[in-house]
Amino acid sequence: MPVHLLIPNRLETPMPDFTRAAASWLSGAVLLTSTAFSATATAGVGTDGMPDEPAFAAPLAATIEAHNYISWVHYKPEQGENIGLGMVAVGMDFPFVGGTLNNGGRWTFGLFADFQAEFDMDQNNQPLLNQDYFVGFPLSWQGEQWGARFRLFHQSSHLGDELLLSENPPERENLSYEAADFLVSYNVMPTWRIYGGGTWILRKQWDALHNLGSQIGTEWISQKTVALGAHAVVSGDVRWFEAFSDDPQRRALAGLRWVSQNNSQRSATVAMTLFEGAVPFGQFFNYRATFYGMQVFFRL
Repeated sequence: MPVHLLIPNRLETPMPDFTRAAASWLSGAVLLTSTAFSATATAGVGTDGMPDEPAFAAPLAATIEAHNYISWVHYKPEQGENIGLGMVAVGMDFPFVGGTLNNGGRWTFGLFADFQAEFDMDQNNQPLLNQDYFVGFPLSWQGEQWGARFRLFHQSSHLGDELLLSENPPERENLSYEAADFLVSYNVMPTWRIYGGGTWILRKQWDALHNLGSQIGTEWISQKTVALGAHAVVSGDVRWFEAFSDDPQRRALAGLRWVSQNNSQRSATVAMTLFEGAVPFGQFFNYRATFYGMQVFFRL
């Protein structure tokens, strides 16, 4: 894979001040925690430690979520060669505390983290191309029909070592930022929800990222099993950032989900995936591509 066709030469930028970043994130966590507890005190809330799962379920087709998956796709960049791309993600969404509100619904507050990586499967050694790290603090609520989630989170992105050590290595862009995002969802039916919201980049190392973004999506899962003891699943997500101009990220998924009979929180989903738009891999975000293939999600 000709590296120069995928990534232009870029100037190295200084790494962020770790002490300042750690202090700002600790302040953000304390602020969110105090907000959550003060809200429970005024709204009349039953509080539980270590809830089983977050109140707001992560949208399946969204990219910045604590998903666990393996995937193989046919990747077609607007510039460069088509390749077979392997994708892996390992994530967790761990609520520290939660409870119920007197006026209905439940809430949770916790930590989410996710690692995403992409590999060139057409080369013998399947080199790592890109890796993205996400960590943040979600505060979420889910009622009978309406739900909402607010997060402060950090993303950093890095090129793979083998790519940097190749004959024509690209220069790494310091794509690192902190952002806040907010989603509101509505259950049209018990098995069908729609959602939308926005993103605000609070601090960044690269001005090309700009500041604002928006997101809309929908997902549906059949109430009854449809084949092989599995439920049908369909999900779609559109994400736009100022940096993408008029080229949003569009993703659609359709497949089957098997749910554990002993623990409804555990499931496996096998889906066909289709993506078009600005590439969702951090170091390649200023490129456009289409990819399609198979994706297998695991909910542990």
